[in-house]
Amino acid sequence: MKIKILPLLAGLMVLSSVITSCLDDDRKIVYSDEATITSFSINDIKTVLIDGSDTTEMKVTGTDCAFTINQLERKIYNADSLPFRTNVRKVVVNITTGESGSYLSYSVKGQNNKDSVCSWSSSDSLDFTNPVVFTVYAPDGTTDRLYEVRLNVHQVKPDSLCWNKMDDGSFPGASITGASKAVTFQNRMYVFAEVGTQVQMTSSDNGLAWTPLVALSGLADQADCSSVVLFEDRLLMVCGGEVYASTDAVNWQNTSRAASAIVAVSKSNVLAVDQAEFVQGSMAGGALQWEQSGVMLPEAFPTGRFTSVSIPYALNPEIEQLIMIGQESVADSTTVWSGYSNDLFTWTPYVTEMHKYNCPRLEHMALIHYNDKLYAFGGKGRCGEEELSAFQRFYVSHNCGLVWKPVLNNMGFPNELKGHESSFAYLVDEENYLWVMPAGGSAVWRGRINRLASQND
Repeated sequence: MKIKILPLLAGLMVLSSVITSCLDDDRKIVYSDEATITSFSINDIKTVLIDGSDTTEMKVTGTDCAFTINQLERKIYNADSLPFRTNVRKVVVNITTGESGSYLSYSVKGQNNKDSVCSWSSSDSLDFTNPVVFTVYAPDGTTDRLYEVRLNVHQVKPDSLCWNKMDDGSFPGASITGASKAVTFQNRMYVFAEVGTQVQMTSSDNGLAWTPLVALSGLADQADCSSVVLFEDRLLMVCGGEVYASTDAVNWQNTSRAASAIVAVSKSNVLAVDQAEFVQGSMAGGALQWEQSGVMLPEAFPTGRFTSVSIPYALNPEIEQLIMIGQESVADSTTVWSGYSNDLFTWTPYVTEMHKYNCPRLEHMALIHYNDKLYAFGGKGRCGEEELSAFQRFYVSHNCGLVWKPVLNNMGFPNELKGHESSFAYLVDEENYLWVMPAGGSAVWRGRINRLASQND
């Protein structure tokens, strides 16, 4: 039972025991002035979530919640916040003090908004919507210490994707007339874009301040900026039917390799296409070496504008699984192709007659590996019989591109991006930010799933 007390009561109780002891013994008894909390934990918390007609029970296991006790500032808190929407209005806590004879009380706000002091019992359920102050009274009856206990709860939905508009007027998107491609290279973001008949480049180290567009040296007008990839310590791009390389993003040299497109990149190899045949490149002695495979492209293999991601193969992390999409003629969906780093010449198409589970066909198609899943998004297009507007939604695959479903909750696009039908560049950086750089203006968008922020911030 919670009982209103005065701190003096604790001292009187201890004093009475001293008097009684003195009647039986002439020896002087000294009681400890230790008034500390040495351990703090919580019991399991069950939260019932009601969303419309759906009811879900969420459980927080108390033993999984670690609490920090700052004895200097007398603050107790959980560094890792409890899940979003955890109900902390009725929490049972476990407290251990430095001395067995210590006495504990806590203060709560009454209806008159004044503090009331209550004795603490291990069966009490306390409201931690606001911090709770505990007072520890030492056995000596005069020493006490106050501890502020706070239960931190995530204040944002952990799976929500939040966007920031980065716009200081320097991103030269208004000058971009065609396709564009973004890569991270030497700790900077680079965007290569078609400007008239040329491919030009802009870069930034923070996504806010961008350099003016500059022409690239050593390339002809037939450069395909959509083919730009990072391979080891250099950038590669197809230009005029040949592969060019650059170590500074501005000056480019011919690698003497004929190719119509670059398909995919693994850690140790790059795969390209030359006259319907695969060719493979690798580094040897600091130089890029090419090998003719003699392997012809599979039937219905995409013809260009390849986009691929590399993920560890679930059955053998030493092998990379390559997921690829490209330009093709299918009207209502996009065929996803899968290959492996230990056999770059073998590719398997993921095709299903259940059209609603296929990857949608979108203009300026984007494919990313993010939050341990695959996501696709882009301009206007189709998914089966459904007409899609630009940046209408994300599509996600949990099984490496085999089955795709629309993302209907938590993840979406800023209103200013929705309906944007011009080209755009995109990338995912090392801090789990997704960047979208649309042509036609100076705004750049940066988004991240809330839960991923704690891994880096």
